[in-house]
Amino acid sequence: RGRIPVLTWLHPSNGAALCRSSQPRVGLARQRCPEDEVLCQGIWAANEGKSTLFVIDARPLVNAVANTAKGAGFESPQNYPNCKIQFMGIDNIHVMRESYGKME
Repeated sequence: RGRIPVLTWLHPSNGAALCRSSQPRVGLARQRCPEDEVLCQGIWAANEGKSTLFVIDARPLVNAVANTAKGAGFESPQNYPNCKIQFMGIDNIHVMRESYGKME
């Protein structure tokens, strides 16, 4: 659904992968994307340690929930076995840019 995941970094010794993608287009109906689910399981299976795969969402949870009204949103944890979804609570880019400017 228009998401293109990218491997952005691979740990040189333990093979841990850092991948990036845009937010899912689940909307208010909380639609599933089987391709995303299979992809996450493939990334999990490719990790030698095979522990938990972390899906990190930089936004605050409240922003992710609000985005469902616009047709976007966030992954539903029950659809992603072996995955844990964590929200980092980072404000939008405009707030971050303003904060950075104050540090200069």
